[in-house]
Amino acid sequence: ITVRQELSEAQRKLEESEKDAKTNRRALNDAREEAQAAENIIQGHSLRMDSRRQKAESAQNIKQELTRQVNAQEDRIRLLTEMEKEYEGFNKAVKTVMQAAEKNTLRGIHGPVAGLMTTEQAYAVALETALGAALQNIVVEREEDAKAAIQFLKQRDGGRATFLPLTAIRGDELRENAAGEYGFVGIASRLVRYDARYDHIFKNLLGRTVVVEDLDSGIAMARKFRNAFRIVTLDGQIINRGGSMTGGSVSRSAGVLSRANELQRLAGQLEQLRGQLADADRRAQETGRELQKAQYELDVAKEQQRAAAQQVLTLEGRQEHHEILLENLRLTQDGLQQERETLTRRLQEQET
Repeated sequence: ITVRQELSEAQRKLEESEKDAKTNRRALNDAREEAQAAENIIQGHSLRMDSRRQKAESAQNIKQELTRQVNAQEDRIRLLTEMEKEYEGFNKAVKTVMQAAEKNTLRGIHGPVAGLMTTEQAYAVALETALGAALQNIVVEREEDAKAAIQFLKQRDGGRATFLPLTAIRGDELRENAAGEYGFVGIASRLVRYDARYDHIFKNLLGRTVVVEDLDSGIAMARKFRNAFRIVTLDGQIINRGGSMTGGSVSRSAGVLSRANELQRLAGQLEQLRGQLADADRRAQETGRELQKAQYELDVAKEQQRAAAQQVLTLEGRQEHHEILLENLRLTQDGLQQERETLTRRLQEQET
């Protein structure tokens, strides 16, 4: 009876252990699948991390390059502005008069011709050449203002300057119709922008000068109109009234008019660059946030993978324990079974 009870108990324990082992095996398989899924997720996040890191680095590089360009542009503008402020490129007399005007020592001073006009960069060389020394002529309100400025220069040995009183200067534009001629660009006074009150000044200086594309078209035009007006080419060659010609190499961007144009151009470019930099900065911040998000997702996935791997190790340990326990229980059951058979046989022998 005792052996039968022990055998029954062993059978019960074996069945329970097999049930526990089966449950643990299923959990182990689930844990392994979860660990593999976590590994696959990590690979996906790693690829995303690489992609976002490249985007973030690219956005940062673009931002740094645009920052460098903006700084260089600002430095150039500061330099040119300082040159404008100090009247760099103007002669001593112009500087002396303008500095006195800024201190209100002289009144009625409007400024040098070059500072009262703007033009397209394409026309800058032609107009600088056409105006020549007149670029440094100083526009004043009245003849009395010019007289005061001349007296001021004499007293200070400040050099000589030409003054253009608004009340005295009169000018008009040429009446010959050259607009349809080959190579015609425009009447010089119409290729500059200026305040309406300086209309007579610029018509006086440029109203009888025609800008043409090149010297060949200029020569043809001069012949047709019998050298009735001055002609200047875009690259700075001149055919004077009467037929004399002046020409040669021209230093581009060296004149005060080119400087003013460059300042205007640089200011426009700087505005564009700043807009691009703002966009690049937003993009860099955006890609930085995306990279941080990807890093967080990768860290979470790695933590899940570590937890899953730890769960696999724990369940594998339990499975090994269950296997050992089952083996021991089977051996115990087999031993009890043999013992029972031996006792049963002995009992039968005794009964016999």
